[in-house]
Amino acid sequence: MLTLDDGKTYQAPEEFNFDGLEAGVKVIVFYTEVDGKRVINDLDIVK
Repeated sequence: MLTLDDGKTYQAPEEFNFDGLEAGVKVIVFYTEVDGKRVINDLDIVK
């Protein structure tokens, strides 16, 4: 699970690659809502 600084949480698929992610990194999250949960489709690190 991924939680952003705005408090929103996102579910990640088992095969999701979290390399490069750490607290404070800015990201753009692409997700689909499934059964009321946000499921990550893709994530880009903002540089």
